[in-house]
Amino acid sequence: MLMPHQIVPVFPRSVDDGYNEFLARWAAQRMPDYDGSVPFWPCYSIAFVRANDPRQRPLAVAAYHGHNAKSGDMHLSGASESPMWATRDAIRWMLWYPFVKHRCRRLTTITARDNKRARRFDEKIGFKVEGVCRKAWDGRRDSIIYGMLREEAEARWDLKEFADGQIERRQRALGA
Repeated sequence: MLMPHQIVPVFPRSVDDGYNEFLARWAAQRMPDYDGSVPFWPCYSIAFVRANDPRQRPLAVAAYHGHNAKSGDMHLSGASESPMWATRDAIRWMLWYPFVKHRCRRLTTITARDNKRARRFDEKIGFKVEGVCRKAWDGRRDSIIYGMLREEAEARWDLKEFADGQIERRQRALGA
């Protein structure tokens, strides 16, 4: 049984789903420095919403793009209305998508050096600083490149066991 305050993921049906593009644009509009010069769609986006919200208004969106099947890398961009979305289960779903569903070997995110809130979040959930690109953010500010490997995410967040348990619980709730 879902609690009204619980945060749940909403997965679009496909990459071509209109809701998917809506979510990507929603995230882009909330990124203070994003100017649209390098679009991150087509991508696949996941919304995190309150369980009791029939309109499924996003509290946060994770947008996955730049998937390179050969290297196993995928990029993550995201935005949120408030930090309230970042429950343990929501973060597990956010990491489950690239690492379990797509079997990516690594996840990359790039953050402006002066975006302390985003950097603190990235580091808190397990991303590691991999490099600095000087004056690469907007021609004036530095970018920080973060990476997370599949084995790091799986060890820290128990992604496979978590997803199996969540899917099993949902099937029982639906009487399947």
